[in-house]
Amino acid sequence: MPDQNTLSAYTLHRVIGRGNTSLVRLATDPRGQQVAVKIPHAETLAVQDSAELFGNEVRLTLQFRHPHLVQGFGELRSDRGPSWRCGTTRTAR
Repeated sequence: MPDQNTLSAYTLHRVIGRGNTSLVRLATDPRGQQVAVKIPHAETLAVQDSAELFGNEVRLTLQFRHPHLVQGFGELRSDRGPSWRCGTTRTAR
């Protein structure tokens, strides 16, 4: 069973958001910067249509560029499925 406190090379900390399809956790990236990581629920990944919708949401959101939105950095892949890492969380305290 994978360590619940890591995802790829990211150290996961507290939950900072929760929704119907995923949760967002504060994390530390390999360079020591704090980021937010959006992690789909197991139920989301269990249904192909839901998993595809989550992936589409990630890809679309990564295209957004606006000063009032957190910048997305890219998609992570792990044995727990796709996740989305996004910008610094200085404003998400």
